[in-house]
Amino acid sequence: ISSLSTIANIVAPPIWGAISDKIRSPRICFALCLSLSAVLLAAVPFVSQIGAPLYILMITCLAMASLFTGPANNMIELWLVRVDNSGIGISYGSIRLWASIGYAVMGIIYTKLLENAPISTVYLLYFLFAVPAVLLALSLPDPGAIEKAKAPKIRFRDMPFRRICNYWIVVYLLHTVVNTVPSNWKI
Repeated sequence: ISSLSTIANIVAPPIWGAISDKIRSPRICFALCLSLSAVLLAAVPFVSQIGAPLYILMITCLAMASLFTGPANNMIELWLVRVDNSGIGISYGSIRLWASIGYAVMGIIYTKLLENAPISTVYLLYFLFAVPAVLLALSLPDPGAIEKAKAPKIRFRDMPFRRICNYWIVVYLLHTVVNTVPSNWKI
């Protein structure tokens, strides 16, 4: 499961990034990724009982969910940056502060809930909390809609990928690899 999830987390974000660029809406990609991951994770407790003792269906659901959970996190960050750059007066730092507080509060709530519930409850709770997040994402205006209407469409093959190969980005990537591999071996 860990290997399949790692592969999914390497492959999926660039694909979803390209989809987001194509439709010009990280907000919609976020809602789609979160919805798909929520459905797959909600299925885990049920399919684990069906597929015992090999748990093939559970492994499949968890690996497939990884194709959407990581990109959902990336899409929400892109969406928040777009909100910050839109000039509507909501700062990225403020949003991240409240998100961090919400994360801490949810950690406490999860701890209390799981004291009396089976661990499989986390999968259903993920689905339960994903529903309002998706509804909120779909109900908010897209701050990039005006830019979307004005900007010319760029084909994927015409995107400036050569800019990625500049000195500072290559150094950053090397630093990240050297830093991440030893610290994340245990995961």
